[in-house]
Amino acid sequence: MKHHNRPTKSESPFILTGKLICGKCGSLMTGDSGTSGTGKIHYYYTCAEKKKRKSCDKKSVQEDWWT
Repeated sequence: MKHHNRPTKSESPFILTGKLICGKCGSLMTGDSGTSGTGKIHYYYTCAEKKKRKSCDKKSVQEDWWT
C-alpha cells in the first residue's frame, strides 16, 4: 500500500511552532486555529502543556500579533 501525502489541516503555516517558549511554564508553544461564529478562521499559538494537561494558564496568542 502506498502512502499519499495529504495536505495539512491548517491553511496557515505555523512557522513559529516549536520555536516559541511559554513564558509561564517553559513548554513549547504550538500553532492552532479556530473558527468564530461568523465563520472567520483565527490562527494562534497555544502552550503545549495547556493543550495536553491543562496545567498552564497562559492565554493563547494570536498569530498576527507578531506580524
